[in-house]
Amino acid sequence: MHTGSRLWWIFPVDEASHNPNKTISFFHYDLDDYSCIRFFFYLTDVDSSSGPHVCVPGSHTNKKLAHVLSLMKRRSDREIVDYYGSENILTFGGEAGFGFAEDTFCFHKATPPKSKDRLMLQIQFAIKDYGNHNDLADPLSLQSIGDDNKRDHASV
Repeated sequence: MHTGSRLWWIFPVDEASHNPNKTISFFHYDLDDYSCIRFFFYLTDVDSSSGPHVCVPGSHTNKKLAHVLSLMKRRSDREIVDYYGSENILTFGGEAGFGFAEDTFCFHKATPPKSKDRLMLQIQFAIKDYGNHNDLADPLSLQSIGDDNKRDHASV
């Protein structure tokens, strides 16, 4: 079943002020469901300077026991390279419209953009919906936003 959709903007930041603990730019895996797949589509062109997505294929079934038992799902680049090998880490760049699918129980991350923004659409499907990614909104609040927008444009 469809369990949610998101748009992910990431923007270039000054490296001196970049805190990877406050971003998705560290390797991690997600525990949304035992059977979960996400489809990602770049809505902007993505190259090495605009925060490409990175993943470790096969790490959804081949995790180090210490990684599975740990309460921390985050891992350093060094830990991932040491265990899986740099040759097993894939970086996805592509033009706007490029898409890929991923079991996000694998280790993955976004790289910090250097000079260009990145916008990505995520669509998630799972067997069970635990409400983590629901994009449900109260229709009355959406109507209110639309009414406010119409009122603002009408007064111009």
